[in-house]
Amino acid sequence: TINILAPGQQSEDAYSMNNGELYTLGRLNFNDGNYKAALKLLSTLRDKDHKYNEKEVCEMLLWIYTAEGYYDAKKIVEVFEVLRERYPALEIPFDKILTVGRAYRDLEEYERAYLVFKATIDASFINDINVSAILEDEGLFLGSIDYQEDLWKEYPDTAQSTTMFFSISQALYLKAPKAHELGNEPEVAILRGGKPVRQTKQKPEKVAMLRETIRLLNTFLTLHPENPLADDAAFSMANALLDLKLHDLVIDLCARYKERFPDSEFSGGYQYMRALGHFWKHNHPEALKAASVVANSDSKDKNFAQYIIGQIHHAEGNPASAIEWYNKVKGQYPDAKQAIDYFEQRHIRMEEINTYRPGEDVELNLKYRNIRDAFIQVYKVDLMKLYLREKNLSKITSISLAGIAPLIESSVNLGDGKDYVDKETKTQLDLKDPGAYLVICRGDDLYASSLVLVTPLKIEVQEDKTSGRVRANVRDVSEEKYIAGVHVKAIGSMDKSFKSGETDLRGLYIADELRGTATVIARNENNHYAFYRGKTHLGAPANQNAAPIPAQQQPSQGKLNYRGNLDVQNGMIQKSNWGGYDSLRRATNKGVQIMHVQ
Repeated sequence: TINILAPGQQSEDAYSMNNGELYTLGRLNFNDGNYKAALKLLSTLRDKDHKYNEKEVCEMLLWIYTAEGYYDAKKIVEVFEVLRERYPALEIPFDKILTVGRAYRDLEEYERAYLVFKATIDASFINDINVSAILEDEGLFLGSIDYQEDLWKEYPDTAQSTTMFFSISQALYLKAPKAHELGNEPEVAILRGGKPVRQTKQKPEKVAMLRETIRLLNTFLTLHPENPLADDAAFSMANALLDLKLHDLVIDLCARYKERFPDSEFSGGYQYMRALGHFWKHNHPEALKAASVVANSDSKDKNFAQYIIGQIHHAEGNPASAIEWYNKVKGQYPDAKQAIDYFEQRHIRMEEINTYRPGEDVELNLKYRNIRDAFIQVYKVDLMKLYLREKNLSKITSISLAGIAPLIESSVNLGDGKDYVDKETKTQLDLKDPGAYLVICRGDDLYASSLVLVTPLKIEVQEDKTSGRVRANVRDVSEEKYIAGVHVKAIGSMDKSFKSGETDLRGLYIADELRGTATVIARNENNHYAFYRGKTHLGAPANQNAAPIPAQQQPSQGKLNYRGNLDVQNGMIQKSNWGGYDSLRRATNKGVQIMHVQ
């Protein structure tokens, strides 16, 4: 039956809105803040077809149910569960998510309430730590550290806040070598809740920053001994103590950390640091004992431990053992190969000119290294004619003496040819008449010469002609050992300024890029001197403008890095922990992503 209505006549049929009309009118009322009308329309749509624009409808219903005057715990949980399961990327404002947690609690779903509140704390923490990134970007690094430590005190020990506390220790450690660059930070009040927390006007120093790093790490290890980062923190603190040269503490703590973290990936590093601490204290037997544990293991620090054992034997003046251990790692460490070359070099020589008074015993001082036997011949010569002919004595061994019979011939046994250090012996020459005598000495296949007409420190030098490198090995001849801490100055004849420094634990100082013939002077704390003048022109020839050596090919500085392996591992800890946390604190949010409420 069809009823035709007259103009203006109202139909008696009830009008039923479709899904689109319910959604559109509900959304418009929601946007206008008319929650009562919006709730009626959207709940009707939800009951009619719960799949229709599900995300948007549930989101608006959650906002309404969590608003003041519309609280409904059961309805809140219902729509939140839909959003959690199907739309986890949705971000919910802090005031709304707190009401969701309240709803779970009111329904006595305490575990779910805990997860909601925990996720809210984590999201709030990220929101707050963003300020620290802004402070640092504005040139307030130390202010940023202070702010983060204060923030840590306000938050519970969540995984994020705990990680932050460890990470700021690593940030300080990373910045400590550049402490001088932080000295221009302006005076600033760090505000929390509108009130100044601390006035920061600090003049940072490397040592102070390292001590602050240690304080933070010690606090972390005390409060979170079972944290997965505890091992990292312990290793980092041991390195910081080593930076401060607190060797007794390093030795003690590393022994404790090996027991505390038996499965640590840094186990070899802890043992190696113990060896290094004993080495710096010149306690060589204990250093060898500690290093041997690592050297004879499968630890990744094995090669470096073998290397340091060679250095210890080197410092003790035990070259045979030093060579044995250096040989194990000469492929990994060029310095080990250079040390072997130093020990195994062969030479025989005498003083260029030796002067004696009439009636004195003529005793020739023969200097040699790794030579078995020496054969000596003495000829009487006319010194004036010899000098006028040769101008200098550099080619004296090439002078033709054919047909001239020597006045004296003798042989001297010098040992087994495995001395590894410079040695000397004296040989008597039966020369009673005044005159000039040319002495030719052949040691194995090497020759030395001298004209016959004597400090506790001695410098033994290796020179690299191409690079201009001089390796000065300073040795106390009377005690037969290498001396650490000796002040050395070196200069080339074409240089304008000295290069200077201290010998390392092996008694070695290296000067790079000398030009001309080298002069090296050494002085110890007792004002004992040693002097060396080279005869080889080092570096570019005097008549040639040498092109600069490319940066990547320049010889490395001579200071030996005993901590190369430790620095690599510690650097990885610093960068990985700080890098991940730095990315986190630069994230922004206005609420909690549902995916974090799991």
